[in-house]
Amino acid sequence: IYKYGGFLLDYPRLIRFNPDIPWKTRGNGGIALDFAINRKQLKYFTGELEQKLYVYIIEESSSPASTQPSIIILDNKMLDQKAYEMLYNFSLNTLWRVVSYEELNNLLKYLKKAVIWERHELGERGLIGAFAALGYPLYYDHTYELLVYRDLYERGPRFSVDIVGKIVNLLREVEDEFSFSHIDYETKKLLITPAGPDPVIMGIRGDNPNLLYAIFKCIVKKINLKYSRWLIYVTNQGTNDHLYTSNSARKVIPYTQFKGTVSLTPELTKIPGSHVKINIKIDHHDASLYAYYESGRLKEYLTKHINYTQAYIGGCIKLERDGGLLINIEYFSPIKNSNLIKVNPVCPKCIKPMKRMGYKKGFICKECGYNILLSSDEVILFDRITSSDIYLPPLRSIKHLTKPLKRYGRERPIRIRGFRSIKYMWLNDL
Repeated sequence: IYKYGGFLLDYPRLIRFNPDIPWKTRGNGGIALDFAINRKQLKYFTGELEQKLYVYIIEESSSPASTQPSIIILDNKMLDQKAYEMLYNFSLNTLWRVVSYEELNNLLKYLKKAVIWERHELGERGLIGAFAALGYPLYYDHTYELLVYRDLYERGPRFSVDIVGKIVNLLREVEDEFSFSHIDYETKKLLITPAGPDPVIMGIRGDNPNLLYAIFKCIVKKINLKYSRWLIYVTNQGTNDHLYTSNSARKVIPYTQFKGTVSLTPELTKIPGSHVKINIKIDHHDASLYAYYESGRLKEYLTKHINYTQAYIGGCIKLERDGGLLINIEYFSPIKNSNLIKVNPVCPKCIKPMKRMGYKKGFICKECGYNILLSSDEVILFDRITSSDIYLPPLRSIKHLTKPLKRYGRERPIRIRGFRSIKYMWLNDL
């Protein structure tokens, strides 16, 4: 982009999609770039891009044969309001359910005039992620990740035990409330480095891009880290974007993400492999709630709260062998009777709490006089859930999109496009 006189308009967006798609790549994500470039240079830019992508993806890639990487460039000037809405809704669906080829083709037909360039040599499935990344602007809750890379074609070994120990000790000193998921404190496992041979050396996550850069510089100095390039992404990691709120099991299909209130039954089954299963009901439909060994203390919490009648849960819905519903739990919050408090109804006109007019006389708004005939025995029960009531798997087992406990209460309600840090990338060939 810079070589041909263009420039970025915003941080690159790293968008994670439904983490339980069976044919997903390891992280199931897509990257979107908002950039400006001279139209006269566009054909030269796409020509070089195609050449490099062919070498990297087709000839040199170590990715499994099942992956279908794709790339697409859209002209924003050719997108009308309906196009933006279609893109955004398409993106939302990729976060929590399976998106069909029919939906992709319908989107392609409408956006045909806006497509400047696209490639999908290994299959069309990757176009779903490409469009979804482009259509998700991250205007609401978001985080950042600083990714550090090796040379383009290198696949280096993991850090030695000694180096890992130094990084863990350093992160314990420099981490604050605005960085997260770097160390699993139960096992002291380092989480910022990938599991296998990878072009990525490490990824540092947090809510403040300037803080991420400061942590990165500390690590470079501490272990004399050698790298080729680094880049800060804005991302939906750690936001619970994938948990779709619903109290109904009627419309769900396998590999759909779910978040809602369920009824618990005091029947716990232990499964070989240190897993447990609890029977639950969703909207009067029977289902099973699974907590696997990898969920760590979440399994213990689930067993401890078996006597509660209701819980607020999140996880992926799948089908058991007998056709019944199964939920792999990744979020659990027991609803305690002591947490239910009475609140007066809110006036639909003034959006202010209404006052009681007397015993069994209903409520009235002091501002506008609006009143309702609602007895004091029927006032709304409000579930006051605090962070201490939320149970999650250990950091080593949570998914990219799962919101860590550290971020509860620190959600970012809005994002303004543009760069919040002076430094957001460094490439050794610029």
